[in-house]
Amino acid sequence: MARLTANVDRMRRGAQKAADWIESQQSADGSIDLAGGIGSIYKTTFTLVAAGRLHAAWRLMDFIAKNWMTQPGEFHVKNETAFDKATAFYRNCYILRAALCMGRFDIASPAAMDRLFKYQHRSGGFCMSLKGSERKRVSPTHTSMGGWLSLYTARMDRAVRAGDFLLKLIRSQPDMKRRFYINADATSGRCIRTFEQGTAFTHVVDTKLRVQQFFHAGAMMGFLSDLYRATGKVKYLRGAETLFAHDQRMHSRSFEWASKCKVGWGSALLHSVTGKAAQRRVAEKVAQVTMIKNQRRNGSWADLLFPTRDDGSGVVLSSMEVTSEFTFELCEMVKALSR
Repeated sequence: MARLTANVDRMRRGAQKAADWIESQQSADGSIDLAGGIGSIYKTTFTLVAAGRLHAAWRLMDFIAKNWMTQPGEFHVKNETAFDKATAFYRNCYILRAALCMGRFDIASPAAMDRLFKYQHRSGGFCMSLKGSERKRVSPTHTSMGGWLSLYTARMDRAVRAGDFLLKLIRSQPDMKRRFYINADATSGRCIRTFEQGTAFTHVVDTKLRVQQFFHAGAMMGFLSDLYRATGKVKYLRGAETLFAHDQRMHSRSFEWASKCKVGWGSALLHSVTGKAAQRRVAEKVAQVTMIKNQRRNGSWADLLFPTRDDGSGVVLSSMEVTSEFTFELCEMVKALSR
């Protein structure tokens, strides 16, 4: 027990050191990393809440509401890139989830929630867009975020539909011992196994490769664990455990890659309902190897080149976005490992 306490305390101290840095970057108008735009700080809203920096979180929310809320539930800036547009729903979920935690019902208003739930396909998955032409493919991370938002607002019918959609995606995998196909057909829920040449990185996770999009399995694992907690239905727990077993087969050096982060979060939440030591060990290893080992002296983490194609090209995630992500995940792991 002493070792666990020491590890959890190490996570807590790392998170608070990072939160100190984030708060130090806030301007008088409440903005943070204004040059990076909304893509840099949408996770920061939830991070500041999770880290207990409520004054800074409130001021940042004031700035977002005044400058970037284009309509209830939607937060955008001018000249958004294709990547920005593809992640808009995901972005909106973080901001609204933080607003709900803070009681900012001017931001997480009934109209905002109604708007965001329109992204849920009739099959249960959450799409990246409201455009009919872009509602054929579903990301499991989008669906997990939409499912969590459903739990936070007691929309249990929507949360269960999202969870059932993810279970369909898991069941449709042809060989999870070797690979996991990430995206799902919006209507059937089955995994999509054909894609443009050079884009395998965003469509499939191969257990033999060190650099992968591990975060999808982590997000699904975490949401399904919380859905089990909310419903008591064992099928959701089994789904989370299946994903954990899949991640256990990954390359031994996968913990060195930043996108392992949500696996730590998901494993900690799964541990919080099972108490199994293996899940706790994975969460602790992600915290130490993926995150704290690479934390800079000032508490932040460096910019990250996030690949979107097999040749390694992609987009740069700012230091603020990476730091915000790791900080709230460390806070979530501290919470979940303190059972």
